[in-house]
Amino acid sequence: MAIKSWDFWDTLFTRSIEKPSDAFLIIEYSLNIDDFSEKRISAEKSARAKFIEPTLEEIYHYLDIPKKKEVYNFEVSLDQLLLSPINENISNFKNKDLITSDYYLGADHLYNLSKEVIGLNKENINVSCDYSASKSSGALYKKLKKKNLNITDHEGDNYVSDVKKARTEEINASFYESSNIQTKQELFFKNLIQDPLSSSLLSGAFRAARLAKPIDISSSLWNFSVQTLAPCVLYICKELRNYCLSSGVNHIVFLSRDGYILYKAMGILFPDEFKYTYLNFSRKAIKCSDNKIKSYLENNGIISEGVLQNNICIFDVGWRGGAYKKLKHVLEKKCKLNGNSFHGFYLYVDNDDKDPALFGLLNYDTKLPERANVIEACFSAPFRSTEKFIDSYPYFKYSEINNPNIQFTTNIVSGIETFFKIFKNNNNIKSLIDKVDTRFLDPFLRFISSPTKGESELFKDFLWEEEDNKKPTPIVLGIRNCLEGQIIYWREGTFKQMNLLSLYKAYRFFKKIMKMTIEGYKNFIRDIKAIFKTFLDSTIEHKQNNDHENNQLKKKKEEPLFILFLKGV
Repeated sequence: MAIKSWDFWDTLFTRSIEKPSDAFLIIEYSLNIDDFSEKRISAEKSARAKFIEPTLEEIYHYLDIPKKKEVYNFEVSLDQLLLSPINENISNFKNKDLITSDYYLGADHLYNLSKEVIGLNKENINVSCDYSASKSSGALYKKLKKKNLNITDHEGDNYVSDVKKARTEEINASFYESSNIQTKQELFFKNLIQDPLSSSLLSGAFRAARLAKPIDISSSLWNFSVQTLAPCVLYICKELRNYCLSSGVNHIVFLSRDGYILYKAMGILFPDEFKYTYLNFSRKAIKCSDNKIKSYLENNGIISEGVLQNNICIFDVGWRGGAYKKLKHVLEKKCKLNGNSFHGFYLYVDNDDKDPALFGLLNYDTKLPERANVIEACFSAPFRSTEKFIDSYPYFKYSEINNPNIQFTTNIVSGIETFFKIFKNNNNIKSLIDKVDTRFLDPFLRFISSPTKGESELFKDFLWEEEDNKKPTPIVLGIRNCLEGQIIYWREGTFKQMNLLSLYKAYRFFKKIMKMTIEGYKNFIRDIKAIFKTFLDSTIEHKQNNDHENNQLKKKKEEPLFILFLKGV
């Protein structure tokens, strides 16, 4: 029977550090053992000079340190702590397959590491220290042949041990290269921090997250999530935590939908430092009455019997602070603060009132609102937006069924969660977070300002920019997003008539209050015309495929309101 064999480390599983010997640095820093890394490497060299394939116990025989047993146990435990799956290979692993590995901890150890992820018998694990023979010399393959194991295929990440030596034994060997590659982002973060341990943990976390990609998610979307968006989220988490600690905040409320990713990330990084609530709230929900909003806040534990319960900070991405202002209004008019405070933390927010409790982290970058749709797509939750509140509960008008954007955001959230769970699995997380600074924003801000061709294609459904490369105004972006959503509802048969009168009123309102230059006004009109033309073309195309709608159109001799509107403009 033909059998396939797999290498264990960096083929089926990896560690969330840059290279295996960096685990010795973790021991050195965690247990305060001077020069442990150097001593541990020297001890292994001495053991290999005497034993063909030494065990970890034999290596520690040459190690002169205090509390040797405690250190030994800690090193063994690090494999589990730093373990991360390589899903593209695990998905191809069959129950009858073998594991063939060069390692100083035997089959029992590798079985305990992998038994909850891949199903295999302990007898199918072959480790060099158990056989006193290595793959790197070819001797382990020879010994397995003598056991009448008909290994026809083998895959691993070491070209000499897993490919060249396997082929000398007439085994069809494949080289797994992905774990040996360092992406541009991984190199960027490796060189960002001078401390060798922090550098290894950081670049290793990004690498492990990349290799953990589920097989049903595209590589481009996954890599964007774990290597471009994740470091930005990490920096925001650090700054949000610092802001809340300095402001005496003990309860962070993440507003839907743009607060969802931060809600997940903060819960992983700092699970016990704050109380966290994900609150379904939206631009549409702001229009609800004060009493309905108060009742909804009561239902979510924000207030109790009309009294604010904690020092609260809400988080949202942007842009005008409407949710913060509405919630603050309700709390001040309908509730008692009872000495508690209310704060707002945004990525970017217009704070025209100079409210000292309203903070915009990236307010220095005034171009961010021009990319509102794309930024919100990055941070959004895989759910519909709240329409209103009914009996103190959020109401969602439309279903997520067959909505491709829901799957898009689901995959981004999956990548963020994967990265943060890997990042959290080390003993030096607090010191590592202290080293996070504004440079962690660089990949994301570069993406926002100058996306690559691949990134533009990835976000093409989120209205990246005008075809003529002229940037629309933030207000036009908002209107266009609304129109695009209504086009979708029209096509699904769930929205029968667009309220053009309300749009016309909005146009008159903008025309009246916006202090535009002549050129700015012309651009605004140009964008509005383009939006209505897109909407008109889309709805006409749909109606042509609908007999009922066609019959209705034939009865209407006068021109539709939106045609009159275009002509009037």
